[in-house]
Amino acid sequence: MLRRLIDWVGFAVTQPRTASHNGAGTSTEAGCEDVAGVLNNCIRLGKAALGAGQLEQAMLHYRTAAELAPGDPDHLTALAYVMTELRRYEEAWPLLEEAVRLRPDDPDIHFQRGDFQLAVGELANARQCYLAALALRPDSAELLSNLGHVQGREGDAEAAIASFDRALQIDPGHFAAHSNLLWALSFQGNDSGERYLREAFRYGQKVGALARPFTDWSQSPTTGKTPRPLRVGMVSGDFRQHPVGVFLEGVLAQMHPEHLELLAYSMNPQDDALTERIRPRFSKWMPIGKLSDESAASAIHGDAVDILIDLTGHSAYNRLPVFAWRPAPVQVSWLGYLASTGVDAIDYVLADPISVPEELRKQFTEKIWYLPETVFCFTPPPEHPLLEVTPPPALRNRYVTFGSFQRINKLSEVTLRAWARIFEAIPQAKLLLRNEAMNSAMAREGLLVRLRHAGIDSNRVILGGYVADRNEYLAAYRDVDIVLDTFPHPGATTTCEALWMGVPTITLAGTTMLERIGASMMACAGVADWIASSEAEYVALATNRAVDADSLAQMRCGLRRQVAATPLFDAARFATHLEDALVAIWQCQTALRIR
Repeated sequence: MLRRLIDWVGFAVTQPRTASHNGAGTSTEAGCEDVAGVLNNCIRLGKAALGAGQLEQAMLHYRTAAELAPGDPDHLTALAYVMTELRRYEEAWPLLEEAVRLRPDDPDIHFQRGDFQLAVGELANARQCYLAALALRPDSAELLSNLGHVQGREGDAEAAIASFDRALQIDPGHFAAHSNLLWALSFQGNDSGERYLREAFRYGQKVGALARPFTDWSQSPTTGKTPRPLRVGMVSGDFRQHPVGVFLEGVLAQMHPEHLELLAYSMNPQDDALTERIRPRFSKWMPIGKLSDESAASAIHGDAVDILIDLTGHSAYNRLPVFAWRPAPVQVSWLGYLASTGVDAIDYVLADPISVPEELRKQFTEKIWYLPETVFCFTPPPEHPLLEVTPPPALRNRYVTFGSFQRINKLSEVTLRAWARIFEAIPQAKLLLRNEAMNSAMAREGLLVRLRHAGIDSNRVILGGYVADRNEYLAAYRDVDIVLDTFPHPGATTTCEALWMGVPTITLAGTTMLERIGASMMACAGVADWIASSEAEYVALATNRAVDADSLAQMRCGLRRQVAATPLFDAARFATHLEDALVAIWQCQTALRIR
């Protein structure tokens, strides 16, 4: 939507509306010209502020423009966009409603309404808005990509893949749609393994064809009179309160500047408290979201980065095309994506022996570099009264409460069928589900229908929506005895959060890196006996663990202390492993280049 807004602003600046004449002579004409001049100036300043990320200033300029030209949908949508970015949702929506009333046949307004509904988590409404826009502009790859994104978050992977496929038929060079397709295919698990790798390779060929890779990196840590630390750049849109940011924060605090110099290349202009906490860990912080691929790659190359790490993969705010330019001599994918990127210029994916056993190396275009214990290290939240571990609710309820706080698109049909077998075996059990989609009445009813169809009655289900306060969100684990992991897409952040709150997760180890990340975490946490190797074993584990509330209570009492001592939570230990791996990768690649 930002690109469409800037396109309109550019047009408005160069094509001002003609002043009207009422026959009163030059003074009225001059007055109109003055208004037009002020209006154009507001638009110009709003555009400049928006480009600089100064949203409050942009809002003031666009508000003035809307007041100077009341009833103009362009000004209303510009102001609504900025207010949405500022999360002033109650003010933004009426502007969009008025804009669509004034110009109902404008697909861009319906598109923006869809973006708004997506921003507030109303997935069903977002889908309807995108469909309305598509009815007016059926050949829009961008619209189809956004629609597929919503369909995927709603849990309809097949519809999402169909939308992405159609978008790529219209525009084969739409990299966001191709990334979205790969993301959706990764949710399909091993069933789409061959197609996934084929599509990843195709993506890599497309971005590679548009790049002119650098071939000279003259400045290295061993060049010059005084050796310098290894210079490691990180590219991400998630240096914020996001799973990537949460896993990264503790590790950054434990890394040694005398060994590694860290540089951040941020794709997301929206900062938060976590951003401000981690920013000082980097010697350089550079926003690259508005730079072309070539300009971003040139900037990174100019910084003499030795190892460039992608923290995003094919998820939102990714900048994989920049890696195709090979701005650094060594390039690595870690943390934010659990499959192959397909980009030939990315040399390694960091993994651990459980998440990617030897036989799964063939699923990657990259080489696998193994960290010794785990590929993840979770940053525990600060102490808070809400985060004290409490006895399992089964002791007071006299029944077990299973829980899942996963996004709705992880609640696959195969997962729901396995849960139904568990609930059939334990007639008194309850199921607590919490995710952002549950803020939508339509999404809640849709999920309850799916659960009933699988065999779980609605009166056994408790639904909870998005909670903004993280401590309150984590405190909800007090009402859960056992977490039931999803598959083929398991939890990662949620698994660690549950462990920290004393709640174990039953997970199923699959046949891709993504499918095995839950098993990797649980094994590293010292609770490998909660890992199933088949659906039957998954169901048996759940039914057997649920009947012994005393054992659950005993485990819950000591689980936080136990996991805190493992590299899954011990940031100093993990940081040493990561530093050693990056140095070894550098030495290995240097040796290969010398040969």
